[in-house]
Amino acid sequence: MGNCCFKKIEGRPLGQDLKNNLKLLRHHLELSKLDGFLVPMSDPFQNEMVSPHFNRVHFLSHFTGSAGVVLVMQDKAVLFTDGRYTIQAGEEVDSSLFEVKGHWLQALHPFLKEYGNILLRIGFDPWTLTVAQMNRLKSTGITWISCVTNPVDSLWQDRPSQPWAPLTIHEKQFAGASSLSKRQKIAQELVAQNLDSFILTTGDSLAWLLNIRGGDVSHTPIPFAHSVLHKTGAVDLFIDLKKVSEPVKAFLGVDVTLHSLEDLANILKNLNRVGFDPQSTPLAMVEMLKEGIIAKDPCLLPRACKNAVEQEGARQCHLVDGVALTKFLYFLHRHSYDDGLDEMQAVGKLESCRAAGQYYQGNSFETISAAGPHSAWCHYHTKDHTNIPLQKGDIYLVDSGGQYLNGTTDVTRTVILGGVATPEQKNHYTRVLKGHIAVSTVKFPKGTTGTHLDSLARQYLWEVGLDFPHGTGHGVGSYLSVHEGPQGITPRFIDVPLMPGMILSNEPGYYLEGHYGIRLENLILVQECKDFKGFLEFENLTWAPFDINLIDFELLSLKEKKWLQRYHESVLKLVGPSLSKEERQWVEGSVEIFSI
Repeated sequence: MGNCCFKKIEGRPLGQDLKNNLKLLRHHLELSKLDGFLVPMSDPFQNEMVSPHFNRVHFLSHFTGSAGVVLVMQDKAVLFTDGRYTIQAGEEVDSSLFEVKGHWLQALHPFLKEYGNILLRIGFDPWTLTVAQMNRLKSTGITWISCVTNPVDSLWQDRPSQPWAPLTIHEKQFAGASSLSKRQKIAQELVAQNLDSFILTTGDSLAWLLNIRGGDVSHTPIPFAHSVLHKTGAVDLFIDLKKVSEPVKAFLGVDVTLHSLEDLANILKNLNRVGFDPQSTPLAMVEMLKEGIIAKDPCLLPRACKNAVEQEGARQCHLVDGVALTKFLYFLHRHSYDDGLDEMQAVGKLESCRAAGQYYQGNSFETISAAGPHSAWCHYHTKDHTNIPLQKGDIYLVDSGGQYLNGTTDVTRTVILGGVATPEQKNHYTRVLKGHIAVSTVKFPKGTTGTHLDSLARQYLWEVGLDFPHGTGHGVGSYLSVHEGPQGITPRFIDVPLMPGMILSNEPGYYLEGHYGIRLENLILVQECKDFKGFLEFENLTWAPFDINLIDFELLSLKEKKWLQRYHESVLKLVGPSLSKEERQWVEGSVEIFSI
């Protein structure tokens, strides 16, 4: 693996001129004797949600999804994305400039191996690839060239500025444990592994460990920062120092030493026996170490297994969130759809419902407000040029969530606008609902992973030859990332068993391209099973009605009907007192239908 350095050149094209950008990038590659350049959707902090400042994939291709890799070569440019975004990429990306390939985890490596047979030299930015990603790429036979400067940046004339937000304190009343107690516990793990230090590269790990929050990542309260935890419990924190106020400095205490981000290399090169997680550590950081040792991020499991305070916070914020969502669903139920209400206006209505909630800090991700055929895009986000009215008879899918000081929410509901669904729509919705109930009600032995449970959500779709192109569930943080590892419910192999205190989503779906999409999502909390020793079960956290008008009751078993009845009774009991008389009567109707 070699290295290269690109120079900034004059006469750059405008940032939106994609054809000229590709032409000039190829000229850069030719001068550097490179056959291609790999551009992941990534930043130096390995955040899932990439800020516009680091979204080089969007700059090059105009693709707006949250997962993608662009490979620019002399003879072609390819955008690799995953199943959630295949339809969207086809709509957004100019097919005369880019070839689009879905299921990028499966497609990228075979594509590269084909070219590896002719020993291509492909450049990359070592801050945008983790050690694990680079190790997999090496197996393709490509000669990989680490570039000191990113050539895309030299073309980016109108590049957005880096986000800037001050650090805030996450109080113990919400965190449930002090930073000192967390650091001491994790430090003991380092000693047990014979490590002197550990690099924490992800914002959610260092935010959790230090009981701080930031605002540099859209919808996720984490800062752009790196940190090193030492076996003494002390921490070196690398951050823009202007973000750290005097009260925050006092809160962090003398055991947390502040450094600018530019000091990172000088500190790392003088450390011994430094652990790093290859799944989350950029290759550039490991190249700074004189003695790097592979290990797992020691904050992952403690962060994922919420303590009692965090669990109660999750329950409480979901009650507040449930009131907001139920009010919004009633608004949709009562609306006439003759006034041009559109996707963006619906987002505004939902956000206004949430804004009144206690401890509300904003959305946990960009709301998916998808009407009609847009609902078949798994992760559609309405824009000015795609915004359409909600029309009577359409299926409407809304996937949204809130950030609260005491927790993070994520919920999806699918409704039929106007209340009259076709038999096909009911069949598909009910099969998705049956899978949702199967996951909600399963009891499973300790040691079970989410991979073992994933097929439960798909079984009723599989019965008729259908499936959905995404995982069934992801982990969720506590006023942190709405997508949190290491837990998940997915066909992709996960070697981490589900443990008490973990929060996950339960969101099976079905998408009929060009027509409609269905997804039903609640968050669930892993708990000790009340009935069987050595088993676990899920506690439901989300409380908002399902659309009774989309259910084919003939497809439901008696057990499933009773679960739905109890669920709606709980919605009425838990969020009903905060609803208006009309809203409460509407929820009562969804309970009464089960007794008919």
